[in-house]
Amino acid sequence: NTHITASGDISSSANIYAADYYASGQKVRPNLYWFGVCDAVTLAANDNLGAFPSTDVSVVSFLATTLTSDASVFTLSSDEVTITRAGVYKFTYNVLLEIGAGSNRTEGAIGILRDGSRSSTYNRLAAGGVSRMAGSVSMFIDVAVDDSFYIGFYKEEHQTSNTQLQTVPSGTTWTIEAVT
Repeated sequence: NTHITASGDISSSANIYAADYYASGQKVRPNLYWFGVCDAVTLAANDNLGAFPSTDVSVVSFLATTLTSDASVFTLSSDEVTITRAGVYKFTYNVLLEIGAGSNRTEGAIGILRDGSRSSTYNRLAAGGVSRMAGSVSMFIDVAVDDSFYIGFYKEEHQTSNTQLQTVPSGTTWTIEAVT
């Protein structure tokens, strides 16, 4: 048996195995993550009804409040996260939407989009007498080098076109964690 003692960061260009797991072939999970909190109210694109991937889709703002374990793996620009390392990642979001203007029923769709095309299912939510609605999803996505992701939403339906849908920053978060 060989023992390695290190004080500081350890890096490897190959897989690292924990002694107790080596016999069963279990790899140590990489400790790579990115976390963002919505930093500003994002308004629905306009009064029209939208559709993924790009018809009147609003991109949720995450520019100011983020935390990452490795800025060389996760980069944030124009509310898109680019991942420079291939692998399987767990994406989790909670997006809180509210009716910001108007008082009629409206529905919203929320989704994670990859490089301009939908990468996941979306939540379709309806608000009538309640003015807020949340969409939460966790999913695994196989990521290629330099894939970019963003969270978008749009108005799915409405009773009147003046009903404005918008994010609630304090209830909107996004986490990305490396699995492999």
